[in-house]
This record gives sequence, structure tokens and C-alpha cells, in this order.
Amino acid sequence: MGCPPGCTGRVGGADCGGRIERKARLDYEIREIIGDSLETSADIIRKAFGAVTGELGITEENCPRFPAYTTVERLTEMRGRGARFFGAFVDGQQVGIILVEREEDDRYFAKRLAVLPEYWHQGLCEKLMVKAIDCIREYGVAKVNIAIVNEHGVLKDWYLGMGFREIETSKFDGFPFTVCFLEKQITQA
Repeated sequence: MGCPPGCTGRVGGADCGGRIERKARLDYEIREIIGDSLETSADIIRKAFGAVTGELGITEENCPRFPAYTTVERLTEMRGRGARFFGAFVDGQQVGIILVEREEDDRYFAKRLAVLPEYWHQGLCEKLMVKAIDCIREYGVAKVNIAIVNEHGVLKDWYLGMGFREIETSKFDGFPFTVCFLEKQITQA
């Protein structure tokens, strides 16, 4: 299936066995996206998630709300609910995105972690996730949550290697895959 966006040559805490072309480290900046247009963010999400839809059998027809089919309007709705957006920038150009959003049950989720495919395997996803965790920690919250496609084993291994643990899996109507919920303790219990 290939490695998850932002893989640094390690999968699940173990070396990838040479399946990944290691690239030179980038000069980058991670910063909050406030007031900017969300078109670039939507485009990055569509491209990054779109790179795996074929492998996972996901189409706009069988799962129209999958991130590969996100719209600026959907992101604007999320921003309106209080989601915070953080971007990865290389040479002033946005190449990655992650959102932090509080759900109705007061759990905080890191969502839409995406890096343009040409910037994969350079550590940007990990840096974006660290930024999201720092943001959530500022709220005094003890755990960060994520939801992923359970069948995307390499991605799941990547998150497990970052210290997340699986909480549950659920099958939802209208989704051609199982959703895996993971969490990570980010403060002392």
C-alpha cells in the first residue's frame, strides 16, 4: 500500500526495510492558518487522501464525505465549529495540513492530516501531529483522538508507532470501510 503521508523511513517504530526512498530534510515552518483562504488546504487534503482511494476501494459515489472529496465549504463549516488549522510551509508555500477539533462529547481529534505526495517521507506529518498535540495539550486535555480507515494497515502501524493505541473499530452505514478510533495520552494521567 505504500507508506503513510510524511513517513520518515520508519513504519510502526521499525525500519521500513528499504521500501521508502529517503529524502533530504526540508526547511519548513509549521504555523496556524488564521483567516487565510482554505482552498489550498482543501486541495492538499484532496491530493493526499486521493493518493490512496484506489487502493482502498473508496470512491466519491460510495463515500462522498471521505477527505479525498473535501470541499472548501466543508472546511469552512469545521472552522465555524471552532476547528483550528495548522499548515506545513516550505519556501512559503503550504504543503501540509492538520486540523484540531473538539467533538460534542468533549474529546479532541486531530483530523485531515495530509501532506502533498511529493513531500511524503520527509517527516512533515509527524511535525504536524506534534503541533496538533501541543495545541490540544494547551486546552488541558489529557488525550488526542484520531479516526482512520482500519484497512489501511501501514497508516495504522504508523500511528501505533507514534504511541497511539486502538480504542475500537466501528462499521458505519455509507462507509465502504471500517473506522478505527485511536487515542494517545498526552499529559500525565
